[in-house]
Amino acid sequence: VEELLNDQVLANRVPEEARNVVEDVAESFTTFVVEPASAQDGDTVISQKLAFFAGYPEYEAIRERLRAEFAEELGWAE
Repeated sequence: VEELLNDQVLANRVPEEARNVVEDVAESFTTFVVEPASAQDGDTVISQKLAFFAGYPEYEAIRERLRAEFAEELGWAE
């Protein structure tokens, strides 16, 4: 019972994306698309995740296409 309670407390404190690899990848990719390229600089965990996506031309192409497609909705339209 104590182990279950501790698991429930942990589940309430730790975001879903930190407990679920699929959610982590989805959230990281969303951040990769939305944040500027400079967010990839640094030694933080998220910077390393963003740099991972940036290392693949296919992901860069998807990022650019999505940013162009949703520029107006995200307030990036010039």
